[in-house]
Formats: sequence, structure tokens, C-alpha cells
Amino acid sequence: MQLQEWYIARAYNILSDAKPIEFDCGLLCHAKCCKGNSQDGMLLFPGEEKRFENKIGFVINDTPLGKTLICNGTCERNQRPLACRIFPLFPYVSKGAGRYKISVLRDVRAVDYCPLCDLELLPEFERKIRLATRSLLRDPECAAFLLQLTSEFTDVGNF
Repeated sequence: MQLQEWYIARAYNILSDAKPIEFDCGLLCHAKCCKGNSQDGMLLFPGEEKRFENKIGFVINDTPLGKTLICNGTCERNQRPLACRIFPLFPYVSKGAGRYKISVLRDVRAVDYCPLCDLELLPEFERKIRLATRSLLRDPECAAFLLQLTSEFTDVGNF
């Protein structure tokens, strides 16, 4: 196993039982985040696409921000990519004085349609996202990816 795969596997493990609220949030909105078309999808972290190549029920697309994963609308939590596991939050990352600063906040892409953005989420959920992000930041590609996304999201003025 390559080091990048190890960091991703560790993040998956940390987030394996993480959930934003005590019940299936899809019941609130009829699983809006799991519905879409070929233009939608969840961004995959660098190297994460290997977990979904040739897997039934998943399609990988290239977009200007990176690779996205589209599913058939239903999957087991343990099969979901990192972006699904942390939704509707996102680890905004900045770097200063040789250290990373992680701010786990609402994902700017979720604010307009996810009902969880108006609810108080479980504190353990945010803590696990922060821990998983620390693991991902050990990989240079994942660190660059998080810094780039943070930059993209802050450029639209929502951070």
C-alpha cells in the first residue's frame, strides 16, 4: 500500500461511524445530496478514485476542480467517498508559519439546499472530520487539494 492510500484509508477509518445527526439525514430532504445527473457528483480526493474504479453503481468524471464520483443514489455508508462522509461540512485549510490551520465549517456548496446547514450537528462529527483532515494533510497531493479547494471556495466570498 502506498503512503497516500494509507492516509486515505486512515481517514476512512476515522470517519467510518461519523454522522452529522443521530438519524438518517436523508429523511429530512429525501436524500437530495444523493440525487443528481452527470454534471453533479462528489469531489474525490487525490488517489481516492482507485477505490471506485470498476465498482458497480459508481461513475467517475473529470471536472475543472478534479475528479467527481456519481452514484446511483443509494449506497452503504461504508462505501461512500470522503466528500459524502463529511457532508455538509468541509475542512477549510490554510497554512502559516509552517503549520496547517483547519476550520471545519459548512460547505459553501451545501448551504442553499441541505437542511443540516440550519441544524446543530453532533460535535463528534466535526471532531472526526478534523482528525481525518490531519491524516490527509500528511499527503502532499491531498494537502495541495485542500488548500486549492479552500482558495476556490473563499474566492466566491462564502468563507
